[in-house]
Amino acid sequence: MADSLYLLTLKMTEKVVKVMNEEEKKMVDTASFFVSICYGPWFLKSYLVQKSTNNDLAAFKSAFHIRDQYPNLGQALLSSMQRHSWYLTGQLVMLALADDDVEEAEKLKMMEKLLQYDVPDQFRLGKPELPVISRSTELTELVTPESWILLKVAEVADGDVEKWVKGEASDSYEKFKYFIKNNICVNDCAERNIRLIQDFVDSYKSEDMKQNVMLVARDNRKKLKKDMNKSQLSII
Repeated sequence: MADSLYLLTLKMTEKVVKVMNEEEKKMVDTASFFVSICYGPWFLKSYLVQKSTNNDLAAFKSAFHIRDQYPNLGQALLSSMQRHSWYLTGQLVMLALADDDVEEAEKLKMMEKLLQYDVPDQFRLGKPELPVISRSTELTELVTPESWILLKVAEVADGDVEKWVKGEASDSYEKFKYFIKNNICVNDCAERNIRLIQDFVDSYKSEDMKQNVMLVARDNRKKLKKDMNKSQLSII
């Protein structure tokens, strides 16, 4: 978001502060258009758990359209988004059942597909396998046996999904939606890294000490390689 604000500032002040050449202006124009029309609305909805799945799929659809007009920007955007599609995994796609913007017919198809799978005896642990999203992907296609996990975490009773399909057990459905809406979206890895950085900043009172440690960290990172073993890392 910080980069987005910086780009928008460059765009808004381009007639006052002339720091860009023509090529840079063209790049900033394109980036500012994307931030204003696409990224801004996505960012403002990003904390709403119930909207995360449908919001991400809508973002993919927009990215495919952007690629039609801006091939380089669109392809870079899609490549990045394909690495961050965890809310479209089988484990989390059922979040869309709590989204009022998702059509009831689509929710019904998702539940009907879920009922085609038996509830797994155990769920796979670890990092989920990210789906590859295409221009034609729909929410129903993303439902897998692993999609039962969200209902089990929410303590949805056995047989309730069948009742939901029939338009019954509305109290149970509302409780499930309430459970979903009372969670928040968090990028756990990013939050942990921010905390580590904040702890580092707060641990030094002298600006010189902070800068010296940052320089040492920078120099050490230059020595790191992907194929290093533990003994090599311990030397560094």
